[in-house]
Amino acid sequence: MKFYPFKCREVWTSLELERAFNLGIDAGLLLIPIFIMSFAYSLIVTKLWRGMRHEIQHNFKWQRHCE
Repeated sequence: MKFYPFKCREVWTSLELERAFNLGIDAGLLLIPIFIMSFAYSLIVTKLWRGMRHEIQHNFKWQRHCE
């Protein structure tokens, strides 16, 4: 394999446009998936929390009934 000392790089008309593009890519590839995963996990935790609360109340009522 040959080594070429050249890099392929975009030429931007301004530094601000390049920074805005890079921030947009960062947001799209990093932040948006983190928000989606956080939302999904919060739904899972809420569902489990409600199920556990219902089960605890059911067990408490059953224990009172057996006494």
